[in-house]
Amino acid sequence: MSLGLVITEEAQKDIRNIYLYYEDILEGLGERFMDAVENCMHQIVDNPRMFQVRKHNCRFGRLAVFPYVVIYEWEATGIVVYAVFSTRRRPSGWRKRLR
Repeated sequence: MSLGLVITEEAQKDIRNIYLYYEDILEGLGERFMDAVENCMHQIVDNPRMFQVRKHNCRFGRLAVFPYVVIYEWEATGIVVYAVFSTRRRPSGWRKRLR
């Protein structure tokens, strides 16, 4: 059974902003970032337990190649993605997004 995936508005903004940042650096790099995000999301949906619980019952799915994590919570009703966050920044900013 496939679980539902909800990407919060804040997480969607994260993805869009990071995409634009990489696309500004080098044309096509933003597309590579989007592929990495999509691959990580597929892993999360296929196996939500793949990544360990880290903080506040959230799991951090690591993107391949890019220094970002997909911060999500897995519940019986589905998966909620709260943020796509740089591993180089202080992680406290995403916590206020929790429901």
